Amino acid sequence: MLAAIAHLHHELDIPIVIRPHPSETHEIYRSLFSAHEGIHVTSRGLAREWIAHASVVVHNNCTTGIESALMGVPTIAYQPVTDPRYDISLANDASRQVKSRDTLLEAVTGYLEDPSYSLSKEQREALHEYLNTDGPLAAHLITQHVNDLATTRGGNYTKLHPGYRRVAEESIKSIVPSDIIAAMYNKIIARVAPEEYRRRSYQTQKFPELTQPEIADRAEALASISGISSP
Repeated sequence: MLAAIAHLHHELDIPIVIRPHPSETHEIYRSLFSAHEGIHVTSRGLAREWIAHASVVVHNNCTTGIESALMGVPTIAYQPVTDPRYDISLANDASRQVKSRDTLLEAVTGYLEDPSYSLSKEQREALHEYLNTDGPLAAHLITQHVNDLATTRGGNYTKLHPGYRRVAEESIKSIVPSDIIAAMYNKIIARVAPEEYRRRSYQTQKFPELTQPEIADRAEALASISGISSP
């Protein structure tokens, strides 16, 4: 994929946005492409916001390809190497599959000249097996469930590493923990259990936490979109 990005940048005079997978080390992309004008590495915002403004989406075994295909954005699965043990077949099947840098360049160039794109009947049937398009919208159901949640306990203790949180939970949740307590705890863990601390850092990068106000804001937005009331 890295060589393919460099190839596209060399051949096409277009801005390229690289959005690393949450489980990847982002610094690899930044170190390789920081000096290339027109290549932007970012993990900010939601993937679909970038997809909505993209002319073409290129991925490799990423469910983002399903999102872009359903949004009607030309979607290409770049697969120079395949392995059924690791390939995400649904994401690749929903995309136009190419195997080499030259065919990738040809596909991207073609969509830039003619952006018309649609899923085939076979692709839609494959997606329908996993994505239910009948009944209430997911936004509607999620908003209802979020509105039904109720808790009065302090929340900062959930920032602690899950393996140690179970041990400390009963004693910590009886007080109102602060960010200072969580920060001190994590510093201790970084010293006494560095491997666990690195694992937690990875989990935080892959699954960023949401604060209660952020959850409330998003629930309110979903409620507005889906037309149901929120508390």
